[in-house]
Amino acid sequence: MAKSAELQGYRVTALAPTASAAQVLGDALDSRADTLARHLLAPGRPSSQPQLWIVDEASLVSAKDMAKLLSTAQSHRARVLLVGDIKQLGSIEAGAAFEQLQEAGMETTKLTTILRQTNAHTKAAVEASLEGNAKKALEVLDRGGGRVVEIAGREARFAQIAEDYAALSAEERQKTLVIEPSREGRDALTQDIRKKLIERGQLGAEALNATKFVSKDLTKAEAKRAKSYEAGDIVRFAKDYADKGISRHGAYRVIQADEAKNVLTLQGERGRDLAWHPRQWGAGQAQVYREEPLELRVGDRVQFTRNDKAAKRVNGLLGDVIAIDSSQGLARVKLQGNRIETISVESARDRHLSHAYVSTAFAAQGRTADRVFAKAESALYTDDRSKMQIGLQERAGISARALKERGADIQAGEHKAREKAQDASLAL
Repeated sequence: MAKSAELQGYRVTALAPTASAAQVLGDALDSRADTLARHLLAPGRPSSQPQLWIVDEASLVSAKDMAKLLSTAQSHRARVLLVGDIKQLGSIEAGAAFEQLQEAGMETTKLTTILRQTNAHTKAAVEASLEGNAKKALEVLDRGGGRVVEIAGREARFAQIAEDYAALSAEERQKTLVIEPSREGRDALTQDIRKKLIERGQLGAEALNATKFVSKDLTKAEAKRAKSYEAGDIVRFAKDYADKGISRHGAYRVIQADEAKNVLTLQGERGRDLAWHPRQWGAGQAQVYREEPLELRVGDRVQFTRNDKAAKRVNGLLGDVIAIDSSQGLARVKLQGNRIETISVESARDRHLSHAYVSTAFAAQGRTADRVFAKAESALYTDDRSKMQIGLQERAGISARALKERGADIQAGEHKAREKAQDASLAL
């Protein structure tokens, strides 16, 4: 599709909700790639050359962003190709625009043949899950498409996942996904996996003790209130405030939070204090983090957790630690394409780094792997197989009912998006 469009004179841009997914899509299409959010902020100037914007994982796009996407496409002479599956994960923000565009009559082509799963049993399990038949899906997995490991306690389940993961070769681990839904669970499972890798001698003996920045995920309203901050929190800004002494490259530590006056005392990296009134300025451009320990060893799988255009890093970019110098506080990380980055424990931009052994379902969506280890409680490594089957079946029913109910309550933004869909987009 992309090559055909280019031959017809179109400029092709690959877009996705996450930076890592956009990069994968761009590499696959050999075209310019960006996140949808950044593209909507800076789509470039309209030109006489027609454009094709290919948006992957379209089910994750909110109604608000979809309306803006189609409006921007119209002003830039761009056609939009939406690629996705409405039965997969939906948008975190309000709206199910991709589904509602299809319900409203958007021209749609459906790919009915599954290509990603090459194992016949795994493919059959996926087809059964798409039909909402959890019992059949699990039975097919038992016949050769995978296995369901039933272990009662969470600690024991994590220990088994860690054991199975560490038993893989280094090459096999590169092609394996481990999925755990909760942040606390991901941290615990990561510790178990690294412990097993260390025991097996698959991580280096020397350790570099660093700290990482972990987002507090404040809402826009919370970011304006001093009570949302704690001493020790790190604040970074997406733009410069030269008159305030703020640089987008700096990291500012919260020294004190005065809830009564709604003012925060921030300390810059050179020790200079400044007063910040988040309700008056900067809150909309601020990202707030807490510090957590991060141990790095040779062999560790890591990922960057913040976009850094100047350093050519995107959120989710993966790499492997190939050398460390604990005396200097440095680590060398090999990225895709054999690019080498030197990480310093003193650098703010380098502390947007984490271990990359365990993912959420959202982070894993769209990625291709030979193996997937997923922890699934009764609501694969599970505490109770029969309850998990019932839970999966019930959730499929709830999802189906929700789709019908949602169609009766379409917001204004979604309605505008549908009106533009007929001449602005296609769906696959």
